[in-house]
Formats: sequence, structure tokens, C-alpha cells
Amino acid sequence: MIRKSATPIDILKIFVVTCPSSDSEMSSVVSRFEDGRGDKSWFEISHNTIHIPKSEKRPLDGYIDMMAVDGYEHLAYFSPPNASEPKAYLTKGEWEVVDGAAAYDFVSDKVYFVSTEKSSIERHVYSVDLEGNSKENLTDVSKDGWFDVSFSKGARYLLLSYQGPCVPYQKLLDLHKGTSEDFSVNTDLRKKLDEYSVPQVRFGNITLDDDLTLNYKETLPLNFDLQKKYPLLFFVYGGPGSQLVQKPFSVSFSSVIAAELDAVVVTVDGRGTGFKGKKFRNIVKDNLGYYEVLDQVAAAKHWISLGYIDSERTAIWGWSYGGYMTLKTLEHDQGEVFKYGMSVAPVTDWKLYDSVYTERYMHTPEQNPAGYNNCRVGEVEGFKNAKRFLLMHGTGDDNVHFQNSMQFIDSLDVAGVENYDMYVFPDSDHSIRWHNAGMVVYDRLFTWLKRAFDGEFENVYSVNTAGHSGHMDDRFFIDLYG
Repeated sequence: MIRKSATPIDILKIFVVTCPSSDSEMSSVVSRFEDGRGDKSWFEISHNTIHIPKSEKRPLDGYIDMMAVDGYEHLAYFSPPNASEPKAYLTKGEWEVVDGAAAYDFVSDKVYFVSTEKSSIERHVYSVDLEGNSKENLTDVSKDGWFDVSFSKGARYLLLSYQGPCVPYQKLLDLHKGTSEDFSVNTDLRKKLDEYSVPQVRFGNITLDDDLTLNYKETLPLNFDLQKKYPLLFFVYGGPGSQLVQKPFSVSFSSVIAAELDAVVVTVDGRGTGFKGKKFRNIVKDNLGYYEVLDQVAAAKHWISLGYIDSERTAIWGWSYGGYMTLKTLEHDQGEVFKYGMSVAPVTDWKLYDSVYTERYMHTPEQNPAGYNNCRVGEVEGFKNAKRFLLMHGTGDDNVHFQNSMQFIDSLDVAGVENYDMYVFPDSDHSIRWHNAGMVVYDRLFTWLKRAFDGEFENVYSVNTAGHSGHMDDRFFIDLYG
């Protein structure tokens, strides 16, 4: 059995735990460790580790784990289990294996895995032997695809799920016989889609300064016309190792905005996001909310330069880390590129968030005081030049505590910033679903954005506190008791 420990934050220790027989004592020994301090790395202990038992071909037990190879996450085979170096690297290249080995077939000696070898925004299925040879593709890489897998216990049978970008389907494969049969084909969905006009979605990449290449997803209005000027909405998440630009099938909120508000909706995965190697991901270590924001602003400038965007009707929105990114982007941009923003359940100060998550990327506040200060939403003066922004949060949020939004609003009050709207969902947790809130939150986002794009916030009255040090003088106050 393999056990992993990431203590301290930058060092990963791998223990081999053995129990030879029922009457033997369990023993544990450190077989190897990985040091992430040199490349400002961190460790996500979330992938599969598979035991490879000894056999007639192999005199010793072993296991398959993930390791960084030239900055990309790949499969490595260790035998014996207490070996400090791999017996063989099973994969390599400028792409990554997703979630470790998916299965091992004891009969054919094949290891199955899902990877980004074709594209970082696709998922295809492969097999390889324990020497890292005879790699085969189980899915058609000549077509765009996002596949998920579910193997039987012995890995003879595979439920292969095609999840997009076209209509999803499932097939049941017998990997020993090489046969395949349909499991689900989604006929009803295909028929239903024929009844609707669905916005076109385009995937690609853009190259910004310093040859920085970012993946994007662009959802276009119905009857898109290059000669028109459309409002622009950026949908963002951006958390470390995350990915929003993917190719599963969906008709999402972005599609609703594009179709109903006649807007262009764009998602760009900037630096810090996953599946493009450690160098791309690790740059945000100890400094969350800096490079990610620069990339969103630069990408928005790129879209405005294309000629079909109305530069006065631009907005950004996100939820959770995306809510944080929305606020940090508005704070940095100061109304130059993004005129509006919608932030749902945002982190505003990383000292208020889950330490297991935060310290993985930021170290502790004592170790990194400057980083914690810089990455909080603290420069509230930057919001004054935005036309308007929306903040929403559930009071029962046990993930991003409501205190984040309350502390932020207090700082807005101190600075005299009033160009925002606030909506609170009583007792809702981070998902905002309590008492019909799941419907209401998206209705609010939709209607608020429609008002913004329709120009209703252009001349909203705002008290000017200039010359009063951020406070109204006594003549503005009313005696509520007569």
C-alpha cells in the first residue's frame, strides 16, 4: 500500500506500507520524496496510484504513480515498491496524464490512462505496457473528443463515455475480444436540438506578449455578424490547476447570454490553470490573483481589437475563485477595459479561507506576509472607475465564508465607493440553492447584465464625497426621530 504526505507544504513524502500476512505487523518506510521548493511547485494528492503485483513475468511487486517529467505530469512504474527511482517511465512528452493510471489489465499487462496528448482541452484514452512501449490509442484522435472511462475490476471491459463536443454517447467495449456495442446514444437529445438554434462555440488559442499562449472558448450570438458591435462578457474561474476551456457538450449559461442578450461570451484559461505543464501553472505560487488578472485584461484587449466588440459594454463575471478573479480584475483594471463585473461568493482575503487549500499555494501568512497582503481585494479605490458591479453571496456559505463579502463591503464604505449592487441569499451555502435560490441567482445575473448592456447604469446617481475624506458632513444626515 502506498501512502502520501505533503508536510511540509513543498515536500511530498511517499511511504510504502506492507503487511505480509494476517499475523504479521504492518510496517511503513519512506521510499522516496519529491521536493517542490526549487521550482515553486505544490502537490495535489488526488490521482490514482495502482498496485502491480508480482507474477511469472515479474518477481517483485510494484506500483504506478505520477511524476513530473520535464515539467509535465506522467506515469512512472516503481518496482520494488520501496524503490526511490522508477523502473520505467511509461509516458513522456509536452502533455499530461489526467488523474493517474485509470486501470491495469493483469492478463494483457496493459496500463490504461486518459491524457491531453492531442490537445490540452481534449481527453483521449490510451494504453501502454509496463516498459513504456506499445502505446495504443483507444479513441479517434482525428476528431475532437472529450472521453471519460469506467473499467471493470479486471480491466477487460470498458464503459467509454464520449462527452463532447458533439452529442454525448456511451459504448461498452470488450478489450480482450476487441468488440464494441452501444450503451446509450442520446436519441432524444439529438431530436430536441433540432428544434432550437444554439449559439456557435469556437475553441482556439491566442498568443499574447512574451509568446504566452492561452486557450479560449468563444460563444457567439445567433446570426453573428462581423460588421456589428456586440457586448462582451468574460466568464472566469482561474484557480490553480483548474480548467474551464474544455470540449464536453453543454448548453450553458454562456449560451443563454449569447443568444438572449446578443453578446459575445469568452472564457480564457490564463496562467495558473492546469494541463499545460508546471511552468505555466506554478508561476502563481505565493502570489495568487496577479498573473491571472494580467492575462484576463490582456485577453479582453485582444477581443476588443478584433472589431466586433463594443468597448463600452464589457463585463466579467465568476463564482468562488471566479468571483475573486472578477473583483481582482476590476480592482486592477480600474474601468479601462472591463466596465462591469458580477462577483458571486468571492474570496476577498485569503486569510479568511480554508488553510489546507490556501497554504498549498501561498504558504502561511507568517511565511508570506507580502503575498497575502497583495493578493487580497484591498485597493478599493480601483473600483470607482468601473461603471458598476454586482456582488452576491449566501449567508450560510461554509466554503467561502460570508465574512469575505462583509469585509469587502466595509472597505467600500470606508472609501466611499457606491457604484455597486448587493444581493444576499439567506442560509444558502456556496452553491446558493436554498429556497429557490438556484433559480434566483441566475435570474439576477441575467437581468443585471441585461440592464448593464442596455445602458441603464450609465447615469446612476452616486453621492460625491470628494473633499469630505470619504465621509458626509453633518448637514447630510437626517434625524429619523423628527
